[in-house]
Amino acid sequence: MELPSHRYRRFAGAGLCIVCAFLFMPIIITPSVYAQSAPYPIEIESVRLMDPSGHPLNDCRSGEGLVMIAVTLRNLSNSVQPAAIIVDLQDNSNGISQFVQWQTMSINSNDVQQMALSFDPSSLPSSSTVQYDAKVFVWDKVLTPVPLADPLKVPISCK
Repeated sequence: MELPSHRYRRFAGAGLCIVCAFLFMPIIITPSVYAQSAPYPIEIESVRLMDPSGHPLNDCRSGEGLVMIAVTLRNLSNSVQPAAIIVDLQDNSNGISQFVQWQTMSINSNDVQQMALSFDPSSLPSSSTVQYDAKVFVWDKVLTPVPLADPLKVPISCK
């Protein structure tokens, strides 16, 4: 038996709309895990340049070897906090990332911990003094952007 198509054609899309509404409604009304608000469990206390021996540097110089971007973090919570620390070095003149690196770690409760990432200034595309911004992010994991600290931006000069 064939149904008259003119009577049911206008309702064909309605079933699809109802199914979609029930499928996507939990996504729409569920609070996002990305909407975490301050106070965050981690605080970025400082970001500074160091040579590989741990001596502080005022700037980085091409041809003088590796430079370390040292980040000091404080866990403000009462539990061990796994974290991914991401450093993004951007050229101030155009905002283009020149270096991105990350490191994962666990920070004990109410503890201060330091980590450092190294880069070679001679790998940066510059022949003169360039101002960079080192942007530091602390997330729960590298692949999920759930912030654990307010991001921090620090100016860095490379010659």
